[in-house]
Amino acid sequence: MVVRSVLVFSIGAVLMMIGSGASNEWIAPGPLNSHHAQVLNGAAWNDRCASCHAAAERPPATWLNALVGSDLGPTQSTKCMACHDKTIDPRLALVAHNVPAAKLRVAAGSLGDAEAAQQSLQLACSVCHQEHHGADHAIAAMDNTRCQSCHEQQFGSFVTDHPNFGTWPYQRRTPIAFNHATHSGKHFAEKGRPFACQQCHVEGATRNVQLTLGYEAACAECHDTDIASGTASGVALLTMPTLDVDLLNDAGFAISDWPERATGDFDGRLPAIMKLLLAADPNARKAMGILGEDFDFFDIDPDDHTHLTAVADLTTAVCQLLEQLASTAEPNPLMRGLPRELIAEAEHQWHDGGGWSATRRPGTWFSDAASLSIRYQPVGHADEVLRAWYDAVVTHSNSQLRDALLPELVGPGAPGRCTTCHSIDAAHDGQLTINWRAHDRRSEPRHFTRFSHAPHLLPIELRDCTACHAINQTADAASNYSGHNATAFVSDFHPITKAACASCHHSAAVGESCTQCHNYHVEAW
Repeated sequence: MVVRSVLVFSIGAVLMMIGSGASNEWIAPGPLNSHHAQVLNGAAWNDRCASCHAAAERPPATWLNALVGSDLGPTQSTKCMACHDKTIDPRLALVAHNVPAAKLRVAAGSLGDAEAAQQSLQLACSVCHQEHHGADHAIAAMDNTRCQSCHEQQFGSFVTDHPNFGTWPYQRRTPIAFNHATHSGKHFAEKGRPFACQQCHVEGATRNVQLTLGYEAACAECHDTDIASGTASGVALLTMPTLDVDLLNDAGFAISDWPERATGDFDGRLPAIMKLLLAADPNARKAMGILGEDFDFFDIDPDDHTHLTAVADLTTAVCQLLEQLASTAEPNPLMRGLPRELIAEAEHQWHDGGGWSATRRPGTWFSDAASLSIRYQPVGHADEVLRAWYDAVVTHSNSQLRDALLPELVGPGAPGRCTTCHSIDAAHDGQLTINWRAHDRRSEPRHFTRFSHAPHLLPIELRDCTACHAINQTADAASNYSGHNATAFVSDFHPITKAACASCHHSAAVGESCTQCHNYHVEAW
């Protein structure tokens, strides 16, 4: 009888507590982490539980429904994502590592059956992030056993069980085509200068990453001369080819007002940008398809009516292009600063031997009587017009035309020699892009492996970059840039070994926690 009375009294007391206005205070298991407490500080304090717990939005009487599996509304993880949706894709919030299973398999290489099965699990946030353990509780911290509850491959310690790094951190060729071996062993040696990593690489503001200095600080002293020599005669926007006007007229094509100085035997090539501009004309595009995008007028067969038709169509398109350039006032990055009156002056020069009187200065346009062309004089490195020309060709939607024009812009003889240093990458869909800047780790998506230089530069023996990044003088790094596949490469550095890290990363020194070097939440890549 006494036991029954105590039980009834206890149940009554509990119901009174959870039914009171201070119910949250009675049932709270402990104080919040300081970050969450700060966020909730501005809300109605008595209602703060509802920010994270769906059940708190319902009357206490309905909590009993949870005992028999009734739905109480949004899950706790849904509540978490109401605040964390900016850092984690809500659609992938409960998926392992926030990565679709197909991509996770690719990233992991070969997974065992047990680990592959884990990929389909829905992992609630609270599986790893436990609240109500005090203001100083590290809610994001995870121990190794938590990681290994899903991973089939178990790690007793980093030293004995972690696999070697393979090619990490060298996962692709560098965006800037820089050969460390030849610069250190040849170019710097020839100039009698020491080769030091710090001449090009400096610490970022946080010291977590190393940044590459810009062209002026790291490259200009040696490369300004090369760039200037590559653009000494200017870069042709358009060139008038030599045409056998009499033959075309006799074949029934009315060619009139073609410059006298551009008549004679078929001869000459069209610059890449001129072809790009002409390609906007369907007839010219068809004509270049017949002759081949890399055609030379010298190769025209005068007995082939198809060739002559294509030449006539191109001639019409060239005249229309000149008229358009002379009349349009619309800004075009490919012709930034081109004076419209230059076109008329150039045509006068080609007909009568007159000339354009403007002084040739960097960043200006001029006509050249010898080559019957309109040319641009770049200002040097990072010239905006020349860069626009390269981008226009590389990103052109017609891959056939793009691939035909690219050879003119690639190699040591290309205008400005831009692609000598700035590599061209191909995406999975075949689209190309030019790497105008060096790689910046600050722009990388959050991936599985993370590394901070800051703590590693504290030991004196590691302050010399070559302690970890040792140049491989025998590597054929120059071959890395023969194609557009950035991941098909040979690193000019020796791999970083696990042994180099294991001397410090063990339980008796700096530790060997998985999360010291690995992220759980990753971003799309």
